[in-house]
Amino acid sequence: MPTPTDYHPTELDLYHGLFLDCLTHYLKDLWRVRTSDTASPMPFSLESVRESVLPAQLPDRFVINEHDLPHDAIDTSVPTSEAWTIGLLLDIPWLGARHGEPDYPVCSSLSNYVAIRRPKGIVYSLHDDAALWLGAMAFGLLEAITQMRIPARILLTQGKNMEETVISGSRILQIFAWWVRDRKKRVFGDELSDHEHGRKVAQLLRRALRALTHEYNRTWSVLAYANVPQDKGTNIRCGIAHLVIVLWNLVRNDALTGWASLPEISESIETFPSPSQTNASFISCANGIVRCCSLRAGALTPSRSYNSLATNLPLSFLISLASRHMSGPSQANMLTAGKTNVRPPLDDVLRLLDDDIVPVIVYDGSVIRVIPAQDKPYVAISHVWSEGMGSTTDVGLPACLVEHISSLARSLLPEHGGAFWMDSLCVPSAREQRKKAIRLMADTYRNAAKVLVIDDSVRTLCHSERTAWPEVLLRIATSAWVRRVWTLQEGLLAHQLCFEFIDGAASINVASSQMSPYDGLVPVISLRAMANQGPPVFPGRQPSLFEVVFLLRGRMTTKAEDELIAIGSLLQPRIQIDELLAQNDGPDLAERRMKVVLLGTRDIPLAVPFGTCARSTLEGFTWAPCMLSKDLPANWSDDTVTGTCTEEGLVGRYSLALLDKPITIPADRKNVDPTTSIGMQYAKIGAIVVSHRQSNSFHVLTVNDDLLGLELGPFDALLFLPKDGASFGSTVKGVVCIAVRRLPAGRVTIMGALANGTLQEHPIAVKYVARLEISCLRTSLEKKWEREGLPAEELGDLREVWTRLT
Repeated sequence: MPTPTDYHPTELDLYHGLFLDCLTHYLKDLWRVRTSDTASPMPFSLESVRESVLPAQLPDRFVINEHDLPHDAIDTSVPTSEAWTIGLLLDIPWLGARHGEPDYPVCSSLSNYVAIRRPKGIVYSLHDDAALWLGAMAFGLLEAITQMRIPARILLTQGKNMEETVISGSRILQIFAWWVRDRKKRVFGDELSDHEHGRKVAQLLRRALRALTHEYNRTWSVLAYANVPQDKGTNIRCGIAHLVIVLWNLVRNDALTGWASLPEISESIETFPSPSQTNASFISCANGIVRCCSLRAGALTPSRSYNSLATNLPLSFLISLASRHMSGPSQANMLTAGKTNVRPPLDDVLRLLDDDIVPVIVYDGSVIRVIPAQDKPYVAISHVWSEGMGSTTDVGLPACLVEHISSLARSLLPEHGGAFWMDSLCVPSAREQRKKAIRLMADTYRNAAKVLVIDDSVRTLCHSERTAWPEVLLRIATSAWVRRVWTLQEGLLAHQLCFEFIDGAASINVASSQMSPYDGLVPVISLRAMANQGPPVFPGRQPSLFEVVFLLRGRMTTKAEDELIAIGSLLQPRIQIDELLAQNDGPDLAERRMKVVLLGTRDIPLAVPFGTCARSTLEGFTWAPCMLSKDLPANWSDDTVTGTCTEEGLVGRYSLALLDKPITIPADRKNVDPTTSIGMQYAKIGAIVVSHRQSNSFHVLTVNDDLLGLELGPFDALLFLPKDGASFGSTVKGVVCIAVRRLPAGRVTIMGALANGTLQEHPIAVKYVARLEISCLRTSLEKKWEREGLPAEELGDLREVWTRLT
């Protein structure tokens, strides 16, 4: 037997020793992190240890079933009234924890929910802990607050992509609606126990807020330790944040819970520290809430604006941001309250429109009249149809709603009788007159004495004097009004822009200095501030298409063909809205209207064909975007070189590289990072690798994700912007190009002095196929590719030539 001095460690022993040293350091680090963990619902946190001495279970009062919920069918839709009254919730990705009904009781705290489902003596993976954390923050919180058992089948559904299970936000809203109604019956006459329940709910929500804030610190994050993908982790945190803040709004609503007067409720809101009093992790949490709300609203703005808002607003505002707690009846509820509609005299409206005169409404509470707009100053109403005020002249609106709007107009123009224009009353359904009303719409808003915006999220949550300006601005930024294409020109053309607030209508008077920290949040208001509250001035001209595309970002319209009509006043004077309206109906109406605009604009930036949004199908315009609001503003920059838009296509000077033979990208391809070792498997998965002779380098072509699953091609050349073509070589990474197919009239073999493409009058004709990205392989892969003779398509020299892109 060898003695210890005779033992010589093997190479494997050395690796084992290194592994044990690393494991020791890891366990020490994990111990340090977990002993500093104070707020997590997991058993290793200090708060969980303190809560372990409290009663773990609540009486099992009720098990909720699907037939108990307010609606017969449980689906992804929730009535507008409930969403506005209680709040708006996101679906939350589910990590697969076993909620375990009926094996487990309803627990009194988040930590008890975890402890009962995580008995000692069993080894748990980090993913198990992350899944249980999510279960506690969702099911555990809901059961502890409602004091009823919520089976997993009630809340868990398939996500929109049908590939993952989610906690349904709409089903949580249904549970809230049912619980509020049911608890009023159960607590009637027992005010003492009900108030005690309210105090415990306040404690639970404070606990959930601390746990959520704690989770945003990556050092302590249970989700990060479990290696949950970053996007999914962000969705989980933001989803839980929305759940907690909507619950805050619910318990603060005295009409729903009767708890608003409890000191614990008001104290919980007012004394929880604001971001400036806490660490960066809370600011990250607040930014997540602000960003998620605004992205849902479509307000895609620079992060600087979000950071300014999130670090300066009190938590009480951040808590209420994601929900639209109602302090009064919504417009939709007002609609249902009206028993009869009032309609302006249809013949009067049609007669004025036939004479190209804008009709306006005067209503005294009993008689509704129509007068020409030039007869007296009027208020033009700007609103969103989806909030319940959409209609036509023929149908009218409920009397109570018309009276409400009329009273707002009178308050803004007290000396002129409250005349107002509103599309729901002044635009008829008759086709020809409707077109005339739409053609006159820009003049309608341009000539109005004032434009009044009516949006439920602003009118019910903002006070003209008591609400701080940053909060007002963010309410507007997350409103439905800023998400619609139609409202863009309405806000820009107004001589004086007003909003309806809790206390009535008031104008937005803000200096440009007040907008500077948030200038990207609501561009329309920023532009008005720079123009001293008047309509934004574009000196001596209409706004450029770049400015229009920039202002359209984040906005949408129900019908794609309406987009250019809705911004008709912002287009170049030579583009007549009559020509857009004259286009016949059809599935390609939006594309034909875009063709009219591009031909009228004529000088188009060369980068426009390189955008990511859907392309047109019209002959000669397959390079053109279908919608401006979906395109990248940078591609329309005024500082870039332009081409000429003609009926036959876009003519401009591009860099063109010919392929030795046509390529078709298969539908079953995959995109791969060309800098990783997996790049060596390109040939096996259908990725396209090209060899560039001029720079002696290899490159891989990748396609936008929205085109995956489609066969692309054939194409026999790549088109680059001149600046990218000039710098193309072995250092290229992520350069955008266009796969094109040369047309017969454009085929050349030698690009000499007399070759096609050397003169603007004789451009090379190519057809747009797809937008691609081209990145160079890393050096080691290039050598392997060349050494082993792996397949690569030959890419010729890049030459700057005149091209006609069709």
